[in-house]
Amino acid sequence: MRALAILAAAAVVVSLFLPWLAGNARLSPGSTPWDYLRGIELSLDGLRAAVEAAPVEVLVLAAGFVLAAVFLVLAVVGLALRPLALLAGALPVGLVGYLYLRARDGVAGLGLPLDLSGNLTGALDILRDIAGPGLWAWGIGSLALLLAGLVGFGARR
Repeated sequence: MRALAILAAAAVVVSLFLPWLAGNARLSPGSTPWDYLRGIELSLDGLRAAVEAAPVEVLVLAAGFVLAAVFLVLAVVGLALRPLALLAGALPVGLVGYLYLRARDGVAGLGLPLDLSGNLTGALDILRDIAGPGLWAWGIGSLALLLAGLVGFGARR
């Protein structure tokens, strides 16, 4: 399970450099989270302004990347911490759940023809059309990291 957790954390970190939107998506295809991070000024004032301007969801997303990277480094040197894996996986998975519920309520409130109420298959069909490899690596890696944190790593031999 430790090896799975390391691979999952690596997938989350690598997803930072992969396109999150498919080429057929109308919203900025081919852009990566790293492209957006490169636009932040690397000074204390620049970082402070970016954090103050970012919504809470973006900060939770960034925290998930940081925790996955810290877990990956610690696990590679032999210090895999189960609570860190749990938190690094739970933050993104919880964020997806929260955003799904918000989107479902927003769609219902606007009367749009999308049916997301209790139909997770419909949401996955929509996601399949717009998600790029980075988004899939982030989502699957986060879920696997959460499961590894829940199950544990077992004794080292």
